Amino acid sequence: MSDQAGKKLCPHCKQEVDIKASRCPHCQGKIYVWTWSKKLIAGFIVFIFLSVIFSSGSSRSSTPVTTQQGPSNVEVCVESEHILEGFLKSPSTAKYPTCNSITIERLANDQFNVRSYVDSQNGFGAMVRSNWSVKYHYTDSGTRTQLDSVVIDGKEMYK
Repeated sequence: MSDQAGKKLCPHCKQEVDIKASRCPHCQGKIYVWTWSKKLIAGFIVFIFLSVIFSSGSSRSSTPVTTQQGPSNVEVCVESEHILEGFLKSPSTAKYPTCNSITIERLANDQFNVRSYVDSQNGFGAMVRSNWSVKYHYTDSGTRTQLDSVVIDGKEMYK
């Protein structure tokens, strides 16, 4: 650091800059500024991360874990989102909740009914939230999917 009060060294060109500078006036390099709010948020994230790690380690039991047949919930979630994107106006803007937040119904014969929501741009470029459900099943010994129905905001898009 610098010995002058209110100054620091640019991490790129090593020239002295003002302590509050977010760009170096010499090399135009970006200088990250740690504000109190950023420090507080970073501390909170670390706290949550450590809480999750320590709580998951203490909740282990000696009961055997049963394995489910067929694809995992994450695979079903990703496949459903992939199917849904074919029905969206702007699929590249689609933002889905985490796979843990969606509803997956495992039906008979490798059939799935998946429900959730998606935030994406409509035909006018506005971000809108749409509720959706996708029903599909696996064929050819689980190697292909066969779409059964797609419903977006109560409107049947595919049957």
